[in-house]
Amino acid sequence: MRRLVCLLLFVALAGTCQAQWAAKVDPRFELTSIVFRLVGAQEYSQCGIPSYAADIDEYFADYAEHPVVSFARQIRATHGIGYNAVSGTADWLVIEDGHVKLSPEYVFKEAAKADSRWTPSLLRRYVKLLDDFYRETDFQKFYDNHAELYRYAESQLDNLMAEVDPEWFVSFYGKEFGDPDIFIGMCNGPSNYALVSGSRKSGYGIVVGCNSDNNGRPAYNPLFLTIILHELGHNFSNPLSEQYWPEMEAAADIIYPHVAEIMAMQAYADARIVTGEWFNNLCVAMCYREMGSPYYDYVVNGYQASGYVWMRRAVEFMDEFYADRERYPHISDFMPRIVEFYDSVAADYDEIEREYNEQLPAIAEITPAAGSTVSADALPSELVVRFSKPMSGGYGANWVDDPQVIAIPLDGGCYWRDECTLVYPLKTDQLESGKTYGLMLLGWAFVSADGYALPGYHDVTFTVE
Repeated sequence: MRRLVCLLLFVALAGTCQAQWAAKVDPRFELTSIVFRLVGAQEYSQCGIPSYAADIDEYFADYAEHPVVSFARQIRATHGIGYNAVSGTADWLVIEDGHVKLSPEYVFKEAAKADSRWTPSLLRRYVKLLDDFYRETDFQKFYDNHAELYRYAESQLDNLMAEVDPEWFVSFYGKEFGDPDIFIGMCNGPSNYALVSGSRKSGYGIVVGCNSDNNGRPAYNPLFLTIILHELGHNFSNPLSEQYWPEMEAAADIIYPHVAEIMAMQAYADARIVTGEWFNNLCVAMCYREMGSPYYDYVVNGYQASGYVWMRRAVEFMDEFYADRERYPHISDFMPRIVEFYDSVAADYDEIEREYNEQLPAIAEITPAAGSTVSADALPSELVVRFSKPMSGGYGANWVDDPQVIAIPLDGGCYWRDECTLVYPLKTDQLESGKTYGLMLLGWAFVSADGYALPGYHDVTFTVE
């Protein structure tokens, strides 16, 4: 009997440890995200849950010009504070006794550790105004009223997280997986951020967005696991790419000008960042490879479409890593070979790009034509995108990063008319004269029947006259 009690206790404790990896919606991230939604920041204005977005806009309508909103708008314009600079400092906050304040673990003078765009004085002012906003709006009431929605979102991400095998991190990186914090930012939409150990006193984590199913409930596509692995992976891959940056810098400087434009669209602003992101993506691809995932080729093709046109060669090069794990127990042991590979990419880049481009699908025609003007008397009932070769049936779109462009009002979901033709039905009664409408086609989501993704990102806009 005693052995049975001990066994049950062990199982209970094991369950408790597993729960530490569970997803959670946190009031600190919802508070700061909502403030930047009120600012109009695109990255926090793409809430994937329509009912939640409507609740935010209604509840906080009277606080759109609260001092914290005005201040956040100012520092966004003058210091570029947005995206991960918001999530990074939200992670430093605590909410207790009805107040928002800096956690005792942190001090204002170390603000730049959360993100170099912050200064101590900016962060001090921001936290004070957040506290005022929290109390004046009775934010906790809003948060508590959505507890059921938050729990459902958490359960959906937990189901996906169950596919992550923590032992892979141990075997690949030689480091323990630990107990990362998995936060859901309900306002984030497609935006996701890593909370790396360098900016935290302990541990690491991620902040991911959330989308919805056809009924408007929180949902995650199976391929969202790529995002989770990518953001978690930064805690493991960043130290290696930083350690070997001096040896990779020369090759990176040759490669970067070729991909600068497409990388800028992903907020990757220089050769060092692009190199780190590529290496992290390579590691994610290896996780899919080792899992035997049916999405492995899709993931690799997607990375190529997002600008890393050498990714297929990279994953083939990793055969050498797997062929001699006695010599290369972990990826850190293989890094000198990674440096050699990156040098070869720089030397052969033009040939790599030529070979890749010959296989790619392209957009053959868009109706109405991108950038065109259509008459209010002859509004189109659908947006039609025709591709140069048969496609596999996937698709993906996002908002256009331009405040002057309104998201195209869609009348239900898009569909494939044939292997080459994708149709977006439009709500013509919502198209107004003098307005520009658009969406961004996500190239990596459009894969040809023979396995190649549409390169880049494609803004599709038209103006109603």
